Amino acid sequence: MQVRDVMKSPVITVRTGATLAEVARLLEEKNISGVPVVDAEDRLVGIVSEYDLINQSQKLQVKRSLNALGWISPYTSIEDIAAFTRGLCTVGETTVEEVLRVCGEL
Repeated sequence: MQVRDVMKSPVITVRTGATLAEVARLLEEKNISGVPVVDAEDRLVGIVSEYDLINQSQKLQVKRSLNALGWISPYTSIEDIAAFTRGLCTVGETTVEEVLRVCGEL
C-alpha cells in the first residue's frame, strides 16, 4: 500500500495560523482524520490530526464535563459548565502553530 492509496487528491492542507475550530470543521466537512500543515511558502511543517484535537481538549478538561453520550449532565454545577465553556472556546481558538510547537514539530 502506498500513500496515494489512502490520501485524497488534491491534498487538503492548512496554514500554521489556522485555528483548531477551523481544522475540526475541515476534517468533518472533508471526512478526513488529519491534514498536512504548510507554512507561507507551502513547505510542509507538520501534520495535525483528530488526535491533536482530542489531546488539546483533554488538556483543558473539556471532555471531563461530558457524560458517555456526549451531553452535559443536568446536575453539573454552573461553575463546571462555565469552565467547560471556557475550555471549549480556548481549544477552538488555539492555532495549529501552537499545537505543533507543543508536539516539537516546529
